[in-house]
Amino acid sequence: DFDRQLDAQAAENKFIEKKLDECKRKLSLVDTMDELLDKFLEDHEKEWKPGTLSSYQDVIKNHIRPYLNNCRKIELKDKTKEFQSWLKTRVWLKNGTLQRLGVRRQNLIFSMYRAFLNYLFLNNLVEEDMTRYLGKKNIGKLQPRTTIVDPNKFGQLVQIAKEHGADYNVWRMIAFSLMTGCRRGELLGLLVEDYNPKTKRIRINKSFGRRGYEAPKTESS
Repeated sequence: DFDRQLDAQAAENKFIEKKLDECKRKLSLVDTMDELLDKFLEDHEKEWKPGTLSSYQDVIKNHIRPYLNNCRKIELKDKTKEFQSWLKTRVWLKNGTLQRLGVRRQNLIFSMYRAFLNYLFLNNLVEEDMTRYLGKKNIGKLQPRTTIVDPNKFGQLVQIAKEHGADYNVWRMIAFSLMTGCRRGELLGLLVEDYNPKTKRIRINKSFGRRGYEAPKTESS
């Protein structure tokens, strides 16, 4: 019975310490947005692919971090309320010239900022869910990317691959990628069973990279 009392007391003390720590984190005004953004990236860097991580780091460095301007937690609500207005008028220096953000870039920044706010709330780093102040996304719809390949350049590229490729199938893979828009990982992830000889269709439902087979980059892939 004495041992059980000790175990119960230890469990109670651990529970109290946990709750006190949560309260301290909620009430803390010390953590700045720069510190929290660093935590956000650190906690997710192993989940994201290298290319995705690089893209997200760029968004945070060039857009979200400058906007928040290392503000304190108590200022985050007001910052979030004005976020979409700021995003619509955002210009940034690219290749030596000031440019307005395109719709695709705006959507990426909005999604990244929303993910950051969710992270703060789910990890008890803020008292309330700040996404409620973000409002409904008010950004134009994305238009599908269209790339027109010059037939002459297409033929030149395939010819170079035929002449210099160590593997005879390299030029076939290049031609397939150009004709379908298939990404490198999706191309490497293709298996024999992905081809349907009856319908003459190829199903692309996975990607292959450093971490093995994974889902495609986007649902539309």
